[in-house]
Amino acid sequence: MGAALGRRSSSTSSVSCSSRPVSGQCVTTHLIVGRVDLARHLPGGARPECRAGESGPARATWARYRARREQRQVDSQRKDGQVPEADAVVLDGRYELGELLGRGGAADVHRAHDRVLDRPVAVKLLRQGGEEEGDRARFTAEGRLLARLQHPHLVAVLDAGTEGDRPYLVMQLVEGPTLSQACRAGPLDAEQVRAVGQGLADALAHVHEAGMVHRDVKPGNVLLDGTGRARLSDFGIARLLADATRHTSTGITLGTAAYLSPEQVRGEEVTGATDVYALGLVLLEALTGDREYTGPPMEVALARLHRTPQVPDRLPQPWPGLLRAMTAMRPQDRPTAAEVARVLGGVEGAAVAARWRSASGRAG
Repeated sequence: MGAALGRRSSSTSSVSCSSRPVSGQCVTTHLIVGRVDLARHLPGGARPECRAGESGPARATWARYRARREQRQVDSQRKDGQVPEADAVVLDGRYELGELLGRGGAADVHRAHDRVLDRPVAVKLLRQGGEEEGDRARFTAEGRLLARLQHPHLVAVLDAGTEGDRPYLVMQLVEGPTLSQACRAGPLDAEQVRAVGQGLADALAHVHEAGMVHRDVKPGNVLLDGTGRARLSDFGIARLLADATRHTSTGITLGTAAYLSPEQVRGEEVTGATDVYALGLVLLEALTGDREYTGPPMEVALARLHRTPQVPDRLPQPWPGLLRAMTAMRPQDRPTAAEVARVLGGVEGAAVAARWRSASGRAG
């Protein structure tokens, strides 16, 4: 694959990989990235074949895919006026759902109105067809983790509940684009990126101090409010650091291919350094307007094992050295999130500066 692996396009892909056999006849090792089953890329074009009535990860994945496809068809018909809008959905007699703001792997995020406090909120609702045990467990874990965190650069959880058998989270509504949307117009101003990076690094330091790791830092999970303040969202696959060496109960590694760290690709221990690596790629993309690792999902995931990110020397200080240190191949060579926040805040310190400059030399 070499140095040409994965450069510059605009698609993202969530990656799940498993080397464990699944039930019955479905024994092919499989890698599922977003909605793409990469078993078709295995030697001989092998694909897992699951007989009717069998259970297992492959069957659950295709069930989610079919549910998403059917929902997209309904959404398309509704947009064309073929399907009338349903009456307003009100959760627990309080949260009136409005427009759809975003769709994740198993949940939808709606703008909503809190009838009790008369304020706008965001509601994240587990989608019908996304109620597999793993989805529900991650959804519940996200609410519990976020409830333990309070930081100005994190999206706050305000409430939680269950409508029927579908859990939901009520969150602070951030009015503004995602960082991914902001970057579509091209590179952002270096000072704006510095402010965004400092806030996100400080938020991650808070997360890590609480004994957690996010595991899916990417531009699409960074919300920008009307003042330009960045808030990190979507802790759906976050884990306590004490449990971070495990991926899931079925041996699946979760994350977004373009922003996975080398240790995530290798299936090694996930720590706070994993989030720092992803943040480095996010900030590099914001400064250059280009995603560093792109292409087919498998190549995107593996590319970082063959080359480190290409950080332009033309970037203003402290970006070249800092970004190279944040995306160093070895986790121990990366600065902590707290150190990144201090560097971007201008409180560099001799020890911090020496560490990331030394690491950037090894990474290059």
